[in-house]
Amino acid sequence: SSPLLDDEKLLSVSAPAAFASRLGKVPRWTRKPPVQADRRVSYEHMLVRYGSWSNVRGQVLAYTALIFIAFIYKSHSDFVHFTEFMPMIKEGKHIHCCCETRARKWLFIKMNQQFNVDRFLDISKHLFGLVFSITCPLWERYIGRHAALLVTVLTGMFCSILLIFSLPTDVLQLVHVMLNLCSAFTGLISMVNISEMLPYHLRFLSVAIFTFATTLEDAIATLHFFFGFKVESPLLDIFSEPF
Repeated sequence: SSPLLDDEKLLSVSAPAAFASRLGKVPRWTRKPPVQADRRVSYEHMLVRYGSWSNVRGQVLAYTALIFIAFIYKSHSDFVHFTEFMPMIKEGKHIHCCCETRARKWLFIKMNQQFNVDRFLDISKHLFGLVFSITCPLWERYIGRHAALLVTVLTGMFCSILLIFSLPTDVLQLVHVMLNLCSAFTGLISMVNISEMLPYHLRFLSVAIFTFATTLEDAIATLHFFFGFKVESPLLDIFSEPF
């Protein structure tokens, strides 16, 4: 076709109208009004619910501290049970250590008698945790996570105070079971509260904080048992012979 005819088509008055009609047939993206589920994970909803970002940071810091405090006991008890249960500690020298381990073996066996519970208490602990998890929607709806967390923390503090006294073995094992459950529940409820508080794109921080806290507490427990008792044993008279 002639270039003049092409220019006439481009300069035609009807060309913009035809282009607009074709453009109207193309489906366009429209922003839908947010539903309730979308509002709960948005940054604006977080500010409306908690007031300011500084308030959110303060609560996240408080729950993070609770997670760290809760896993101090659990890491120590897990380390004692694992080390005494596994055949790693023997009389004299062995492949993992070049020193005498009689004092350490005696300490772990004695402590494991307190941490490790009998069959009945062990089954009761697992059943209680299972029932607690299944009934979570009920107590979360009527009691609330904050009230459950407060009761758990107060119970854990009371059990920690009871460990100061010389108690019978059965009572001491029951206290250790309660303290172990309180530690686990405090960490889990705190992690859920952090997830509920943060926007959707930041909720991975709750799992990251939980994982970092458990790993760090396990490392601290290991260093405490293998190095800390060198300083504490002369002061607390833990060992009857040199470490």
